[in-house]
Amino acid sequence: METLRVSYSILPSCKYFLNSTEATLKLGVARQVGVASSWRQRRTKLGFLKVQRSGSDENEGGFRTSRDGSSTMEDDKDDDGLLLGTERDVSGSVVGFRLIRSSGDSKVVDSQDKLTTGREELTEDIEKEEKTQIQVTYNIVFVTAEAAPYSKTGGLGDVCGSLPVALAARGHRVMVVSPRYLHGSPSDKNLAGASDTGCRIKVYCFGGEQEVVFFHEYRAGVDWVFVDHPSYHRPGNPYGDIFGAFGDNQFRFTLLCYAACEAPLVLPLGGFTYGEKCLFLANDWHAGIVPV
Repeated sequence: METLRVSYSILPSCKYFLNSTEATLKLGVARQVGVASSWRQRRTKLGFLKVQRSGSDENEGGFRTSRDGSSTMEDDKDDDGLLLGTERDVSGSVVGFRLIRSSGDSKVVDSQDKLTTGREELTEDIEKEEKTQIQVTYNIVFVTAEAAPYSKTGGLGDVCGSLPVALAARGHRVMVVSPRYLHGSPSDKNLAGASDTGCRIKVYCFGGEQEVVFFHEYRAGVDWVFVDHPSYHRPGNPYGDIFGAFGDNQFRFTLLCYAACEAPLVLPLGGFTYGEKCLFLANDWHAGIVPV
């Protein structure tokens, strides 16, 4: 009697959770009731096993591997069926299967390598997805009061300094617009790589006309645009100093919003503008006027 032992492991992934949740392979039962040589297969959670009965092969019996990598058992005796037995560990859990002929001597053949566990395929799919850029891309404009490493007081600066880089790596065209802060401190050197674009526009804000200048640096696949205006040149941090919040913050960040809406239209970055078809991401209350 020959016996086939099948060991498998379960990967808790919905991708490989197949329709059948049964762990049984009813192989050979149909053979016992007189069905001619046929294929019988039953899916497990991660793969399947095929057993073939053949009465025309000249070999006396044995195992072979089919083209799809599943194990195949062939036998030229018409009166022998195959029965399924299970192997359990000390806890009583099923850890393998055993295919047993109804008669004859038996031997055990391990076929653990014949079943696909899915781990290799899952790893390949993840790596392929990470390397493949998305097919639909957008012109994305971040409007923010701070973006690391140029300016930062907390988590907003971290997000607006890293998320644009990640989106650009996926194929999007990304611009970040923030104020050009000059505090008269060592932090000003963070803006040393930004150059004057020569583009000056008039912005009507708070009942008056204001002129702003755009500075630009291309880094990590992102267009970093800085709005320059005298209201951003003062000691302290982006929002205040040792005496508290600046009294003109509403004016300063309203000016930022207006300038950010104009930047994609007037700045020919990389030789051409972003245009009107842009996706704006307004961060915190400082950019609240952009959607309006």
